[in-house]
Amino acid sequence: MLIAYQLWFMGIPLLAEALNLDIITRESARFIVLDCQNLRKRRYRGQALRDLSKDHDIKKLAHAMLKLHNDKDLLILTLLAQYFKSENGIPSRLLVMFIARPFHRLNNVIATLYYSPDNSPIVKKTWTSLEGFGKSFKNVLACIESRTFREVPMLFLHT
Repeated sequence: MLIAYQLWFMGIPLLAEALNLDIITRESARFIVLDCQNLRKRRYRGQALRDLSKDHDIKKLAHAMLKLHNDKDLLILTLLAQYFKSENGIPSRLLVMFIARPFHRLNNVIATLYYSPDNSPIVKKTWTSLEGFGKSFKNVLACIESRTFREVPMLFLHT
């Protein structure tokens, strides 16, 4: 899930402009951002999604961000990754596309995860209402997005 956020963020048009203006000077960062830009243009299809998910720098950032979350946050991230059928730490195309436009399907995803028979015992033990689960879910997404915008430039954009 956190890797999917890194891939989405490095594919945003703002970073394409940073490449064009030579703001991103670290060579390995330039290659990653360029690959993520191409991945976005292909709507997150193809082998590049798998390859970039295994990149050392992307995984390093995701692991660093992982340590900033509590158990409830991690449960939400796990449920979301399973919902979009991510496997072995490699985000699915649908997960990255959801991250790009989460509010398009957000309430449906929250309700589906909360009421799913597979998730129900642990979800309902942790959150007593759909509203509480939804609030936690939205907070986790907002927190990850905020941290991504703050942390990615520190790791990738400086020499």
